[in-house]
Amino acid sequence: MIEVPTHDYIENTIHSMQAAFDLSASAVELDIKLSKDGKLAVFHDSTLLYRCRVDGEIQEKLLISRQLPFLFPYSMLCHNSVV
Repeated sequence: MIEVPTHDYIENTIHSMQAAFDLSASAVELDIKLSKDGKLAVFHDSTLLYRCRVDGEIQEKLLISRQLPFLFPYSMLCHNSVV
């Protein structure tokens, strides 16, 4: 079961990490995935469905060919469609 966050921050964003440090965190954790074309993507979930409403996983998509355009910037997720 996925718990609904009790804050307004999207995980793995600069904004959320800065908020953690502002609240006296000494470290933050982030998730890095490798796309099909070998590019690094900072993304928390194992699939794209929850955040992006796209079937599949990052490692199945070509970042360089814009199959993952919604990852730039991460805070603007899902504003573009997957090619």
